[in-house]
Amino acid sequence: MRTKLQFWIKAQEIEKWIGQTQFFFILAIGRSGTTFLADLLKKATGAAIFHEPVHEDYQAYLRAFHNPDDAKRYIDNFRKKEMYLRVRDKEFMIFGEVNSLLRRHVIPLKDAFPNATMIHLIRDGREVVRSMMSRNTMTVKDKHTFGIRPKEGDPWREKWDELDRFARICWYWQVENSYLRSVMPPAIKFEDIILDYDEFKEKVLNPCHIYITKNVWEEAVNHPVNRSKAYQMPRWAEWSRDQKKIFEDICSKEMIAGGYDI
Repeated sequence: MRTKLQFWIKAQEIEKWIGQTQFFFILAIGRSGTTFLADLLKKATGAAIFHEPVHEDYQAYLRAFHNPDDAKRYIDNFRKKEMYLRVRDKEFMIFGEVNSLLRRHVIPLKDAFPNATMIHLIRDGREVVRSMMSRNTMTVKDKHTFGIRPKEGDPWREKWDELDRFARICWYWQVENSYLRSVMPPAIKFEDIILDYDEFKEKVLNPCHIYITKNVWEEAVNHPVNRSKAYQMPRWAEWSRDQKKIFEDICSKEMIAGGYDI
């Protein structure tokens, strides 16, 4: 790793940089619009904005899911230095990451960047589950989610072996958004910020201290990228009765908490 080679970087240098920089972190579960949002926010001037820029975050997420103490070690011993080295030669006023992989690192991020804006981005679970079903989520082909399963105290732990892949993905959506809801300010809905520019400005631009014109926002909304090319599942209205019941049983509480009707 590049950071491991930079032994001469002093902690005081990094802390000084943190104290002089405005930060924001927008966190979510994958397939919630993070790529779209990051690409849009990168159009702001005077800001260094990234979408999941560090490959080590994948394994760090898995470790942090199972061991919260590892999350603190990762931010304190690696990620702060990595961020500084990534941008220290650039001129900007604001540093931002839109990152689904750091969602289990909220608490150490708050500690390391006490003045940072923290945003929980949520998207309708029915759309996220549908998108994940078209990928390798919760299969042996996806090493980053295959090892995720309920912990002690989770009501779905004893039923895990009985759940099919669809039910497991439903659980994955609700457990990650439930965690984010427990440690972050109220979520902003992806659907709202792509529907109304004023909502986007109030909920994202203003808290992050950046500016993007309405014309730029409209262009991005009307020409989105990173959409799933093909879906294995139809939209909610065409789901089977059993699928709807499974989703409601697992996700209804979190859907309502996120402001969705079900």
